[in-house]
Amino acid sequence: MTISAFMEPAYQVAGDAFEYAVAGDTLHLAVFDAMGHDASAGLAAALSMATCRSHRRAGATIPEASAAIENTLGAHQRGRR
Repeated sequence: MTISAFMEPAYQVAGDAFEYAVAGDTLHLAVFDAMGHDASAGLAAALSMATCRSHRRAGATIPEASAAIENTLGAHQRGRR
């Protein structure tokens, strides 16, 4: 298996992120695109990725991980974004 990804141009990437993991014969891939090109967007992408990773490792389903990401972002952003 070969996995390759990049984001370009690097000087404009702030709210974009990707995450992948291989577990046995299963590839897990997630792509995040937070709104904006500032530190808040980068933080939203990082929170999303960390929450997704945590729930994937705990065996959550995709809808469960998605709901957890929404809850995490909602608790942090409180309607500001």
